[in-house]
Amino acid sequence: MSVANNRQSATISDSWSEELKAVTRAIIRSSSDGTAPNDLLLKKDGQAFGLIRSADLASGLIVVRSPDGELQTAYADSEGLIHAGWVVD
Repeated sequence: MSVANNRQSATISDSWSEELKAVTRAIIRSSSDGTAPNDLLLKKDGQAFGLIRSADLASGLIVVRSPDGELQTAYADSEGLIHAGWVVD
């Protein structure tokens, strides 16, 4: 599993609305209490898709997995996730 570097100079987070970023933050925050019933589906730049397993969120982990589950990237928090360009789909 790779760990994202939140200090990357390039970001695509500006391609999403502030409202969608706020929804992403709120869903991750509310899902981290262990009550998330489903995995969280994400999109990135309209070309990549991923998911965060509800079990990971319940454990305080933000790990984006590719749809086939082979690629994984961990983020320290929702800000790092959004900075990398991921939002809820």
